[in-house]
Amino acid sequence: MGRNTMKKRNLCGVVCFLAILLGGCASGDETSSLENMELIGEDEISPNEDYIEDEADKVLYSVQVYQEENNAVIVNATSNSAFFDDLQYEVTCHEKLSASDVDIVWTTLMGSTESTEEDQLAVATISLSLNGEVFSERKINFFHKGIEIVTETIDQNKK
Repeated sequence: MGRNTMKKRNLCGVVCFLAILLGGCASGDETSSLENMELIGEDEISPNEDYIEDEADKVLYSVQVYQEENNAVIVNATSNSAFFDDLQYEVTCHEKLSASDVDIVWTTLMGSTESTEEDQLAVATISLSLNGEVFSERKINFFHKGIEIVTETIDQNKK
């Protein structure tokens, strides 16, 4: 195994360990405007539930997909982890979507759909389709802030 590959694996392990160790609370309040929209897709996972001893350490990642009356699609992503700031984005759509038009696929930071304790699920790919054609695909990294912390620490240690 190459040195760079080993470094990446070690970094991923450290990042995942930090996620488990430091999983905390962030604001999960949804925007009140979502109440008047139709929920057309959602998924929630806990990437660390198989690896924790205390329920208080359980991390949750959640994605909800709503559609407004004017057919605009709102994607809302939330987590109780300190490594993720809730986010919301809008996608223009001119037709009504159904649940079958929404696909949410979870992967690890290393890109696998199979998670391990060292490489847990952390990225959601949200695909929106119309008549079988994907018109929007976006990845949400639920551990982005954790990666920034590790990168900054590594950079500081190099100095």
